[in-house]
Amino acid sequence: MPRFYFNVRNGDTLITDQEGVEMPGKAAAAEEARQAARDLLAERVKYGEPLEARQFEVVNDNGESVLTLPFRSVLRLD
Repeated sequence: MPRFYFNVRNGDTLITDQEGVEMPGKAAAAEEARQAARDLLAERVKYGEPLEARQFEVVNDNGESVLTLPFRSVLRLD
């Protein structure tokens, strides 16, 4: 099963995921990134913290980009 790494970018700072997660494929990795972004944003809202322009940069075992997901893209404000 392929391994995906969920790096977090905040401006010029990149926090790399050193462990990664084995997932069945890109679709599962994308859903994991969406759910994790929702969870992280919920914590920030809960404590009144600003919603910075963070994003996941998901890469595969070869270091190839699979997905870039801005955290704010998972918000629904309607």
